[in-house]
Parts: sequence; C-alpha cells; structure tokens
Amino acid sequence: AREFMKLRCVDDIRGRLYLYDSRDILLAYHALNDDGYVGISTASDHLCATLEHLFEVLWADGEPVWD
Repeated sequence: AREFMKLRCVDDIRGRLYLYDSRDILLAYHALNDDGYVGISTASDHLCATLEHLFEVLWADGEPVWD
C-alpha cells in the first residue's frame, strides 16, 4: 500500500469518514454490539466542506504509519 497512499495514525478516533466528490458523505461508527459498523449516508456541500477541514486538521496532527 505504500506505493499507492500515505497513512497516518490519529489517537481517539472511533469512526470512519468517507467523502466522495465534495458532496456525498458516509460516516461509519463501530456498533455497540460488535456486529460491525453503523453508517449514515448523506449529501451536503456544507457538511462535506466542514468534514474535509476536519480531515486536514487530523491528518496534520497524525503520525505516519511508515516512512
């Protein structure tokens, strides 16, 4: 995977965030009963812009998984 992407580890993040085309969003959180993840899908320009900013802040704070 090193050839295709950069990964960073950020502590205390317990969900997954997927942004598509600057509008479509999928938020996924670990289910309380350990059956996997519960997801919410929506489309919003404003929410996507906010989450993109959050991602950039977390990315800058994260530690590289490998060099």
